[in-house]
Formats: sequence, structure tokens, C-alpha cells
Amino acid sequence: MVSVSIIAGSKSDENFVNAAKEAFNPEITVSIAYLSAHRDREELSKYVKESNADYFVAIAGLAAALPGSIAVDTDKPVIALPVFSSPDMSPGGLDALFAAVQMPPPKEGKNVALATVGINQVQSPAKFINLVSKQGQKEVPVCVIADETNKVYVEKLEAVLKELKISYKEAGPIDMIAEDSNIYMVAFDNWKTRADLVWHLTKHDKPSVVIPLLSENSKRIIQEASKNGYMKEDHDAKDLVKELFNSASLENKASVSVGYANVKNAAYFVKKLLGK
Repeated sequence: MVSVSIIAGSKSDENFVNAAKEAFNPEITVSIAYLSAHRDREELSKYVKESNADYFVAIAGLAAALPGSIAVDTDKPVIALPVFSSPDMSPGGLDALFAAVQMPPPKEGKNVALATVGINQVQSPAKFINLVSKQGQKEVPVCVIADETNKVYVEKLEAVLKELKISYKEAGPIDMIAEDSNIYMVAFDNWKTRADLVWHLTKHDKPSVVIPLLSENSKRIIQEASKNGYMKEDHDAKDLVKELFNSASLENKASVSVGYANVKNAAYFVKKLLGK
């Protein structure tokens, strides 16, 4: 039987915890713990190391160190659920989202990769795990969905998949639904295309791991901001956030996201999902 451990940093997040738990299929066992990455570090580490859970869901707001702290102590998949629970202290939950999704890539053999869902998207972890956990091992477990525009990133992703000895195949948006894989890795710089692909994959019970990429125009804006020390137009920052993480913020889809262009985290997270 598949088991999931939901860990929240504070009892004040109980409403998010309960809503997240209710979304799991009845045959999945769900346990709950309230442990802070900052206040209960030793207890948290002990709990995670002794847990028999197949998956962890980390619910946290503000600085949101909890998902990364859990990932350090387990080889099981960790999904971060960033929440906006402190209106007087948080910019809409974006602080928690960035703290979780922008995890550094694994190095020196330590797989701390994790994936993230959108702010307050309490059903997304369950929808993703419900689909992943019920699939048998497919002949080719990973399907990479991208286009020629993002060839450089796809080549980097496929190099890591090969290094990890994970079999994969490529598919375009048109033929992706016909493919039979465990996980669908979506790498596109057009956020509307990403959103549409994730919607169609979820509709056909296909769980996806999204690698958000930036358009050439957005890269130019960032390069200019780096030189100038500020963004020239007020809306640019908002547009960048939307472009990067709208696929993570899609309403309760069976999809998770890694940080910008972080193909290594995506591959290593998939490795955990496949139990390799």
C-alpha cells in the first residue's frame, strides 16, 4: 500500500493540511506531522529518517525551508506545497514559492531534488501522486515534450537522464497523448503552451514535471536588469513570474514544477519517482 507523509511547519496551516489529505485516493495511507524546519530541526530530521512514507508533501509559507530540509534526509520524492497564510507578512505566497522551487541542483551524489506545486494548490500533490503511484513500470518510463526552440535545454536534460540510466523518448505536443510513459517532462518557454500541455496531460491521466524556460525577450529583460541594477518597467517582474511559474500555479492539476531551466533537478526528481 502506498503511503504519504504530509508535514506542515505550523499548526496554523491545518486547514491546508486537511484539504491536501482529502484529495488522496482512499487506498493511499496518509499521515500528518507538524514540524518546523527552523524550530524543530532535530525532531524533523528524526521523523523523516524513520518514516516509511513513499512520498512526502511539505506545506510551508514565508521562508519555506521545510521542503528542502525534508529532501536532505530522504531518498523519497518530496513535493512542496507553498501556502499564503500570513497576509501581514507575505507577498502573496511568492516568498514560499521561490524558496521551494528554486532549489539548487544536486551535486556530489546527494539527491536533494524536489518539485513544487502552485501557491495554495492543495489538491495538486494528491492528484500527481494518485496518478504516479498507480502506474506499473512502463517500457520507456519518461516522455520528454519540447520543440526545436528549446533544443539546448532538452539536450542538457537528456544528457542527465542518460547519466542516471533513465530510458526516455521524445514527443511533440500533437502526439504526446498517444505515448505510454510514467512521467511526462514538459520543457517550453511559452507559458501559454506549457499551460495547455499540462491541462491536456492531466485530462488524460498523465502526470507531468514542468521545466519552466524563459523567452528570448525575458532573458533580455533580466540581462538589462543585471547591468542596471533594476528593471526599467514595473510590469516586467510580474510578467517574468507569470512566465516562469504559471504552470506551477495552474489550478490543481496533476503537475509539479522545478525551478527555471533546472533540468538537473527535474531529472533527479524523476529518478526518485521511479525509485532508482
